Amino acid sequence: MPAIWSFVLVYAILKKDEALTGKVLFTLRKIGMGGIYDHLRGGFARYSVDGEWFAPHFEKMLYDNGQLMTLYAKAYQVSGEELFKEKVTETIAWLEAEMLQQDGGFYAAQDADSEGMEGKFYTWTSDELESILAEDMRFKGNWEDEVNILFQTKSYEELSKEEGISVLAYVNRLNRIKTKLLEVRNKRIYPGLDDKVLSGWNGLMVDGLVQAYLSLGDEKVLKLALDNGNFILDKMYQDGILFRSYKKGKAYTPGFLEDYAAVIRGFISLYKATFDQKWLRTAKELTEIVLEQFYDETDGFF
Repeated sequence: MPAIWSFVLVYAILKKDEALTGKVLFTLRKIGMGGIYDHLRGGFARYSVDGEWFAPHFEKMLYDNGQLMTLYAKAYQVSGEELFKEKVTETIAWLEAEMLQQDGGFYAAQDADSEGMEGKFYTWTSDELESILAEDMRFKGNWEDEVNILFQTKSYEELSKEEGISVLAYVNRLNRIKTKLLEVRNKRIYPGLDDKVLSGWNGLMVDGLVQAYLSLGDEKVLKLALDNGNFILDKMYQDGILFRSYKKGKAYTPGFLEDYAAVIRGFISLYKATFDQKWLRTAKELTEIVLEQFYDETDGFF
């Protein structure tokens, strides 16, 4: 539930509460180190089945990753910690490699299962790890059926100190190992792809990418966000209606309140990054539609 941590982080910053800020950053560190995070390709699974973020339900949803992108980019801005930057940049790489469709939209989700087994794509036997990395593995599986979920147990600082090398040298070696494993994994049968594009979920990712751009200063990330915003504008907002879904060149199903809300948020973020007034004007247009079509005057709710 990234919205909770996002709220607490912003509250802690505004209140200048360093202890509370530290607790949020601690939580985000542990999530980023956990098996809930895909350490080879980037991106987060939708939840873990334990209290330590270790064993995930391996499905990756765009809406989780959009919100977590915003959150981890903020965490990096606040702390300057390289771990948070790593999660942002690796998740962007995952988006570009596996979730971006040809028109500029992002797909909805990747399944947990491949070859009829949950997590098969993401997990490793000790024999596989030994043969690929040519290292003696000290254990024979940390999950069921003696397979391994990749999981970071200690900080890079602690791990590099144990081996008597610099943090940079440790991370560089680790990245070489991750590249090797990813090359092998990419040859496996991929999990199923939910290849529809949902406007609201893309709106959340636009917001995340803008936050990533503001924290990293990488123009390529802003372009990804702008391409996605223009995709929503060109393909999913037609004749005064924001559509919820898009697939095979067609937009369908009028948007729900959450779609409007998330796209409005994404467009306001694009305005903050570019000062292009079209994003602010469109956000205002969409807000007027929401007030007209979703507001219940009797109850005072949408």
